[in-house]
Order: sequence, then C-alpha cells, then structure tokens
Amino acid sequence: MKRKCLYGIALVCCLFFAGCGERPVPGDGKGTKVYEATDLKVGDYFYSDGTWSDGGLRGIGDDGGMVMDDKKPLPLEGKKVIGIVFSTDTNRIGMEEKRLLAQKGVKAKGLVMSVRLANEAKSCSWGIWRQEVPIGSVLTLRDCYEDIDGLSHTMEMLSFSGGMSGFPAFHSLQTFDTVVPVGTTGWYLPSIGQWWDILQNLGGVSDLASHEVQTSHGLSTMGSFFYGEIGVCQRMNAWMVGIPASERNLFKLPDDVYWTSSVLNARRAKYVGLIDDYGYVYLDVVNKPCRLWVRGVLAF
Repeated sequence: MKRKCLYGIALVCCLFFAGCGERPVPGDGKGTKVYEATDLKVGDYFYSDGTWSDGGLRGIGDDGGMVMDDKKPLPLEGKKVIGIVFSTDTNRIGMEEKRLLAQKGVKAKGLVMSVRLANEAKSCSWGIWRQEVPIGSVLTLRDCYEDIDGLSHTMEMLSFSGGMSGFPAFHSLQTFDTVVPVGTTGWYLPSIGQWWDILQNLGGVSDLASHEVQTSHGLSTMGSFFYGEIGVCQRMNAWMVGIPASERNLFKLPDDVYWTSSVLNARRAKYVGLIDDYGYVYLDVVNKPCRLWVRGVLAF
C-alpha cells in the first residue's frame, strides 16, 4: 500500500479518480466514504456569504484515514473564508442548532470551525470561579462525546448571566466581528463533543474515532489524553492553506489550549489541549478563571 504526504497530512491513498489512477482507501472498505469535489464535506472552505467550496477531501476510510486530492484547492477568488467545515454528520448536530435553523427555514447540513480566534485573538477566562451554572456536568469520555450542545449551552449562559459580562469566553463570541451569514446559527462556544469532532475530523486524532473510546465510562476529569500523531496542530493548520494570513489564526506550535462550553462543576470547565510535538490531545478540566483561547463554531 502506498503512503503519501499531501500538504502536511500523512495519508494512505486508495481512491480512484480521473487521471490519478487507483488509490485504496484506508480500512476494510465497509465504512468507506468517497467524495467528489462538488460534494459538501469535511475540510471545505466556508464563506461569508454562506456558501462553500472544495477543500480537497476525496475519501474517508472506515478507520478514519483520509485521502486528499493531489493538489490542495485554494479558496474561490473574490470570496472571504470565515471557517472550515468540520462535520457533515447531521447526527452530530445539536438539537438547539437544528431548531434554530428550522425556524429560519434551513435544514441543518453541517458545522463550521472559525478560522479566526475570538476576543481579538487574546486569551480570556471562562467565567466566575465557584459559580454554579445551568449546564449539566461532563464526567466520562462518553459524556464528552455525547455533549454536542454548544449552542444550547451558550444560550443558557446568555439567559443566565444577562449579557455574560462575567463569562468572557461566551461574551467574546457575542462581540465577534466576523460576518454571520444568513441561514446559519451564528457563532457560539463549542461544547467538548463538538471539539471532539474538530479534533477527530480535522486533526486526524484516530483514537477519537474509536467506538470503544466514544462509549467509555472512564473519567475524563484528570488529565485524560490520547495519542494522535506528531503534528496535530500542523494538520489542523493544513486546512487553512490559501487563506490570507491577516484573515486567519493558525493553531499555535508547539501547543495550544481552547475553552469549550462544557463544565465539570462550579469551579472547573472543560478545555482541549494540543501538544503538537508529542501528538497529545487533552480533554481535561481547569479552573474557570484561567486564561485560554476561544475559537467559535456555527451550524448551517
């Protein structure tokens, strides 16, 4: 089997496309997905006008391995990229996202990760320490995977705090200056389950694709981590190739940390940590007053 490294992502190639010969998709073929350039899929560029274009993905094997086009497509000329599609699995779109989109006459199709950081690319705290909030606790790995309710958490916090002045991670996305296209939910703070999908689908963290991990009742509250591959931040950044530097914030090397909208208790909230040179991905908790980064998502 032939291995390729295409714009920073190590891949096992196994698809057939015109002019490119035969490329076997990773895995045993039972869960293989094959994409055309015109299909909506993970990695596509999402624009300020609510449209999208090909990001280069051509197939996903049943083990989560990806196959890319030989040449990374660039964003469409004259359009502004505001995000990267990180999921098109409608089962992984929260109920509140679907409800809000339905009110707008839109059937939910996917989820988008912002290419820019909120809060003017400055770190901020999650919120007030020892403050009980109206969001259920996330304890196990299964809880993490199943918590796909970032919009619901954000709306609960908006209602709870009456403007969120004491909860900067949430407030930063209410004042985010990136355009909100018609037919979307608008930007909100992703839950730990939505970050799970970002890391699995864009970061290539294969452990997160494991059914055993997704259904584990092991606690995720004290330093849980997974071995992805060395270069997880670089693989995340590879999806943003071609976007002007002034219009994106790349994942930082050698490590990066982000807030989620999920909580453990009155003192601690969930975060994700990426350690690029070791390939570790943390799904952990930290005190709410700590200062981490915020990267928003939206549903469309």
